[in-house]
Amino acid sequence: MIAEDTDQGHQNDAVWALNLDSKKLTRIMTGVYGSEMTGLSVVPNLNGFGYIFAAVQHPFQETDQNMLQDKNELSGYIGYVGHFPVLK
Repeated sequence: MIAEDTDQGHQNDAVWALNLDSKKLTRIMTGVYGSEMTGLSVVPNLNGFGYIFAAVQHPFQETDQNMLQDKNELSGYIGYVGHFPVLK
């Protein structure tokens, strides 16, 4: 798992899953403009399921401030992917 914080190549930072066998990256989460993906956590077993959590930090702050349309969008966000079978 890779939580991205870059301004190179695209405007939205992302969380990526790296397949260690094929070396292929798969984007599994994307943040909003000018934010960074952070707080990446893998929870292998929560009530019988696995989850991946990440946070969107400081949306519209690093770049793309002109994309902000509503001051309420300045809040951070927490998201998750799942549920999966229990992760080992």
